Amino acid sequence: MFINRTKPTAKVTVEYNIILDTNFLLVPFQHKIDIFAEIDRICHFPYKLCIIDRSLDELKSIIEFQKGKNVRAAKLAIDLLKAKDLKTITTDDSEKDVDHHILDLVAGKSGNIVATLDKYLRDKLRSMHVPIIHLKCRGCLELEMYT
Repeated sequence: MFINRTKPTAKVTVEYNIILDTNFLLVPFQHKIDIFAEIDRICHFPYKLCIIDRSLDELKSIIEFQKGKNVRAAKLAIDLLKAKDLKTITTDDSEKDVDHHILDLVAGKSGNIVATLDKYLRDKLRSMHVPIIHLKCRGCLELEMYT
């Protein structure tokens, strides 16, 4: 069972790592949403924003192999990441995709939240009772926390 937690209900002292998936990094440019302000709005506890090193590789791949709006969004996402100076989590196995790295990172561990738009990844995370941030409706994010 999940709880949509958009208002503070209790004082939390644990600092969460919010891991941003690659597709989530494109949200500001595809949906015109300030993801950092929205995360501040819905997260009433200490947190640190993180990305996986493979997400940067995916963004560079989009720039290299795709065309149009996606390329522009990926370039802007990389610029935004540099400006925000997010913590980068280094992974060791280049054979896995970003989703599998995220699943490995959060498996059996508390203190992590994953921000993603990927339905497959969200379903896997829900089955593992991992908190999720996703796009609820046009212009706002939703946090699903498990108790």
